[in-house]
Amino acid sequence: MSAISVESLKRDSNSYEIVYRNIKNPRLEFKTGKLIAIVPPDYNCDSLISKYCKWIEDKEDFIQECRNNSAKVILQNRSLKEFRKFITDYISAQPEIKKYKTLRISLRTMKTKWASIKEEKEKIEKLYISINKKMQYLPDYLIRYIIFHETAHLKQKKHNGRFWNIIQNEYKNYREFEKELFVFWFKIEEHQNLKTSIDSKSVL
Repeated sequence: MSAISVESLKRDSNSYEIVYRNIKNPRLEFKTGKLIAIVPPDYNCDSLISKYCKWIEDKEDFIQECRNNSAKVILQNRSLKEFRKFITDYISAQPEIKKYKTLRISLRTMKTKWASIKEEKEKIEKLYISINKKMQYLPDYLIRYIIFHETAHLKQKKHNGRFWNIIQNEYKNYREFEKELFVFWFKIEEHQNLKTSIDSKSVL
């Protein structure tokens, strides 16, 4: 991404998403390849874009590389039923999970996450795990990595240094896994968009 394109971001706020929240410090995020500015009400995003232009350029380059690499990966051909059994059996067998009295696993359509995890410790220990249906197309080793990532949040909720140390103790090359997940995300989105297009034409 060139400096010119960063200037175009400042001129055209439609090229990125702006989310207004009652926060003190504005920030930028990339969600599934799209730049999002999370800012206080009435905040002018130009200064934020200028301040982090190098970070934006690096992220754009990374995303483009992932998009290019997505053409090389092969999606797993498993049904949703097969995936549901695989993921339920695998999660239920994890030592960190077995201590919970109640475990609920739900398969959902999620826009920006592979999975999420939530625990309750009031009367009985309950654990809720939401799984993105997109995961059915992933190879087994990436599914196992995502589940480990989520269970690590039971020890550390935030993505801070301690969290990534937990991940690195099990996955020395976790950065490669994270990159692969980006690549597969774009591949799966392309696959699903194509399928939707074909299904729409069939209806017509």
